Amino acid sequence: MSEDDKRELMKTQAELVALTKHPAWPSLIRVIDKKVDRVETEMLTQAFSVNGVDPKRAHFLRGFREGVRYMAQVCEGAEDRLENILKAEGE
Repeated sequence: MSEDDKRELMKTQAELVALTKHPAWPSLIRVIDKKVDRVETEMLTQAFSVNGVDPKRAHFLRGFREGVRYMAQVCEGAEDRLENILKAEGE
């Protein structure tokens, strides 16, 4: 990895860490959790309905759920990744 790539990676990780430290972060996570709950409820409701699940809708809902969870995990895990990068660089 080039020095420019390392610097860019460290900058990105630091920015993601900053997001999780922002006072509004817990509010965002609460909103995401509520939306995921609604999506899961919709998925279950469709699964047990007479008509069953529309496959396209099920794929969309599953993708949405996994996408927002991934977004939160990327930000929340950024601090550990940044620390690992810094340790590897000897800082």
